[in-house]
Amino acid sequence: MCCLQESKVYATFMAGFVQFIDFIIFGTVIVTRPLGSLFRRTLLPKQGEGPSEAKMDKGFLKITAFAEGDKGGRVKCWLYFPTDPGYRDTARMLVESGLALLDPDVGAEGGVFTPATCQGSVLLQRLINTGCSYHMEEIGGSK
Repeated sequence: MCCLQESKVYATFMAGFVQFIDFIIFGTVIVTRPLGSLFRRTLLPKQGEGPSEAKMDKGFLKITAFAEGDKGGRVKCWLYFPTDPGYRDTARMLVESGLALLDPDVGAEGGVFTPATCQGSVLLQRLINTGCSYHMEEIGGSK
């Protein structure tokens, strides 16, 4: 059985609550035709616009994952992207995923797969070789 849960940690309850309210307001604006149209024309970045180099230099992404095996073994993993995940590292991940497809050991039969599922450790090693860091530790033994 596979179970996926995602979460985000906030420094305070109020910070999380404000984000929740922001999502409600944003969702309402987007689905309301006149407001959504006005929002897209005036507030969203135009094509070719984006964050400055300085802002991208400050960006990073740290993904933390927990996994439990069939026999009860538990691990915690971190994957760290050292620069802006929205522009720079997204492009790098796409390129590395594409190049990993050239590896004859990559691939799975039968359906549509995510890059991580299809390319596994080959993709992970390519990402590490081009700037990511990865760490895994056991956090509990078998039950």
